[in-house]
Amino acid sequence: MRGRCRNQRRPEYGRYGGRGIRVSDAFETFEAFLAHVGYRPEGTSLDRIDNNRGYEPGNVRWATKRTQMLNRSDNRLITHHGQTLTLTEWSEKTGIAIGTLWRRLHIQRSQPPELFVSTRTASEAGRLGSDARWKK
Repeated sequence: MRGRCRNQRRPEYGRYGGRGIRVSDAFETFEAFLAHVGYRPEGTSLDRIDNNRGYEPGNVRWATKRTQMLNRSDNRLITHHGQTLTLTEWSEKTGIAIGTLWRRLHIQRSQPPELFVSTRTASEAGRLGSDARWKK
């Protein structure tokens, strides 16, 4: 946390301290930090809830790798019928392969609701995708 925000020689500095992410004075001692977030549960690492704010009380948590991947600042959020999710979450919710959704967004320039409508069953889509991958 401190290295990312304060050490300009660190490779990740540009994505943290270099863009204004700071460590709050409230976390200047380990004891103060520990009192706020507690001990790290197994399988987690430190995460900022709002990626545009710093490491400060109310904006840090212990999170799993999955939670952190869904909270990346470079994720594209898509809103459909008032619900905003990442492409991964839409794929899980609809059962449509993430690659299909990505193609609809980036190649076909589809906009919701067409983006989230499946015209094939999962088994048909899987078979067709498999056939395309293995044809020479």
